Amino acid sequence: MGTHRWVSIVRWVARGWSLASGLVVVLVLVAERLSPADALPLTLVDRVAVGLFPIGVLAGMALAWWHELAGGLLGLSSLLAFYLWMGVVWGRLPPGPYFVLFSAPALLFAITGGRARAVRRRR
Repeated sequence: MGTHRWVSIVRWVARGWSLASGLVVVLVLVAERLSPADALPLTLVDRVAVGLFPIGVLAGMALAWWHELAGGLLGLSSLLAFYLWMGVVWGRLPPGPYFVLFSAPALLFAITGGRARAVRRRR
């Protein structure tokens, strides 16, 4: 399989996965709004965390549909900043692989964007 075909396949996997991740976020947000109103208001710590994950990660994945490398790096940077923020605030990292799995398309976008950039430079 040629490099171009491999990049194209990874690109479309990243796009599909990013759509699925976005859909999950929308469903969670809708479920939150439909749940009983006894939820506590968001603190500043919570707002920063939500700004990094999922908002920053989703923004990166959306941008990556047009600018793969920039969007992938934005998504990955948001995920890393989220983990750093939570490590500082909680004194530990969030449990489970879920944040990384949700954000994995950002890595795929960064890979395909980097590969496409390398090919353009060679030409």
